[in-house]
Amino acid sequence: MPFKKGQAVKLKFADEKGVIISIEADGKLKVRLGDSGAELAIAPEGLELLPDPQPVAPKEQASTELPEEFTSDKLKNKGILLAFDPIFQGDEIPEKYLVLLINDTPHEVIYQAKLSLTGEEVFKKMGKIEPGSILQLGDLYYDELSDSPAVELDCCRITSDGTGARHLKNLKIKAKQFFNNITLVPLLDRKVHLYQVFKNLEARRKTEKGDDLKTYTQKQARTQTVPKNANRKFWSHDVKAKAEFKNELDLHIDQLVDDPLELSKADILHLQIRTFEEYMEEALKLGVDRVFIIHGVGKGKLKNAIATKLIQMRFIKTFKNEWHHKYGWGATEVIFD
Repeated sequence: MPFKKGQAVKLKFADEKGVIISIEADGKLKVRLGDSGAELAIAPEGLELLPDPQPVAPKEQASTELPEEFTSDKLKNKGILLAFDPIFQGDEIPEKYLVLLINDTPHEVIYQAKLSLTGEEVFKKMGKIEPGSILQLGDLYYDELSDSPAVELDCCRITSDGTGARHLKNLKIKAKQFFNNITLVPLLDRKVHLYQVFKNLEARRKTEKGDDLKTYTQKQARTQTVPKNANRKFWSHDVKAKAEFKNELDLHIDQLVDDPLELSKADILHLQIRTFEEYMEEALKLGVDRVFIIHGVGKGKLKNAIATKLIQMRFIKTFKNEWHHKYGWGATEVIFD
C-alpha cells in the first residue's frame, strides 16, 4: 500500500510513532515524530503503517502574538532564557517562530541580542528588560532553520552600584536539539523551544584563579570607575574607551563612505540608521551622559527615523532637537537615564 501525507506510521527499527508530513522527490517520506517533534526523511521500507491511525495531537500555540514586552509574576528563577514560540497558520508546520528573550530573574538586565543566518545579521536589538519579563526580539521563519541560525547574547544585571559582570554567549541553533528542546514555560503557560542561556547573572566579577583580594582590586581599579552619581544605573567598565569616546556622531553620508553616489537613497538611510544604532550601543556600554546625533536639516526623514528609534530605546531619559550654537537645527541631543 502506498503511503500518503497525513498517515500515522511507526518506525520499524525504533519505538517511535509519527505522522507523514510530505513525500520527497527521491521517494523518501518526511515524518514528524509525535513526542519530540523532530522531522526525519525515511525510506518507505523503514516505516510501518499503523492499522488504526491516530492523529498526532496539535501543537500548543499562542492565540495571538506577544506584545513587545510583558511582565508576569510567575517567576521561577531559571535565569536568562531564549525561546522560540511557534506560530501556525492552519498547518501542522509552523509558519514562523517568535524569538523571545525571557528574564526569569529578580534583576533588571541590560541586553544586546543579534540573530544571524549563514553568518549574515538579520536583526540586532539592545536595551533593558525588567525582572520576570518576556521581550519579543524578532521572527525566525520555519524554512530559515536550515540556514545555520545563531544568536549572540550579551547580558549584565543592573545593581545599586552600577552594572555587574558581562555574560556573553553565541548560541548556534541545531535542528535536532531545537526540536528536542520543547519545554513548558510558566511565564507563557505553554510549550516552546527553550534554551537556558545564562543560569544566573553575577552581580560582580569573580577573582581570577590565584588572585588574592588585593591583586583583584588593583586589576579592577584599572578597568572601572566609581560612578559620580550613586543612583546612576549605567556606568563604565573601560576608562580609556570612555575617555576616547566622541560624544557626537555625524551621519552625513559623506562622513560614512568614500563614494556616496554608488548608494541608493534606501541604502544610505539603512547605513545611517545602522551606524546610529551601533554608536548608541557603544554609548550605553560605556555609560556616557549625553551625545549629539548630527543628521542635518533637509526634509527631516533621517531626523524622524532617529526620533522613532530613540522613542523605542528604554535607556534614554530624553532627547531634543533644539537650536545649538554649533549644530544649528541639524542635531538631536540625547540624554541617557
